[in-house]
Amino acid sequence: WTFDESGRRLLINYPKCRSVEKKSTGDTAVIIGKTRTDHCPHCGGNLVDILSVDGSDKRLSFLGVSGKITATCCPNCVMYTASAYSRFAPDGSGKACFPYEGLSENESNFMSEEDYEQLAANGLDLGDEERPLFFGANDWEAVTIGGFAHWIQDCVITKCPDCGKRHAIFGDSHLEQVAMEYHLPVLARLPIDPSVAYKCDKGEAENLDPKELGAALSAITA
Repeated sequence: WTFDESGRRLLINYPKCRSVEKKSTGDTAVIIGKTRTDHCPHCGGNLVDILSVDGSDKRLSFLGVSGKITATCCPNCVMYTASAYSRFAPDGSGKACFPYEGLSENESNFMSEEDYEQLAANGLDLGDEERPLFFGANDWEAVTIGGFAHWIQDCVITKCPDCGKRHAIFGDSHLEQVAMEYHLPVLARLPIDPSVAYKCDKGEAENLDPKELGAALSAITA
């Protein structure tokens, strides 16, 4: 939730939830991983319509979208950039916005033809049944449109480099109260830590201390 211009509380989640399931029926309301013929300017690999949603399908009418929304990216390079954007038109066409931040024109493409084929042949279709709003909130394997997702509070505290004391530089957090109201699990609180950005920029994210994400990692591996 957030506040609108008048200071009133405004929900930013959708009032309904649908799941995307392994069915392989050819349903086109939601299409995931469609390989395109155009190529990434960084690695030369094929671009992919990673997600296409048809808002005109009655099952997705709660989205309030009259046409189609398509998000396009390079599945190889999107993993290595800090941010990636895509433009879309109501007719369902999507266009990845290049260049990707921090990438050169000579990046390696680690995606094989089999990887593209496997991504496209995922067999995921929109389910026919409406799901509870929190259907995807406690299941890392659930793929949902609408509803609520997992919640990890990001970078609202910082640690003193001298004494290690935590400081709420943006004011007191009301995370617990909000999570309780919506029956959401609080998996982690991520501090502002320059060493995290430094290791990520060097491509050493695997060397980060995972203690801040202990509960989240436990939920994934449980």
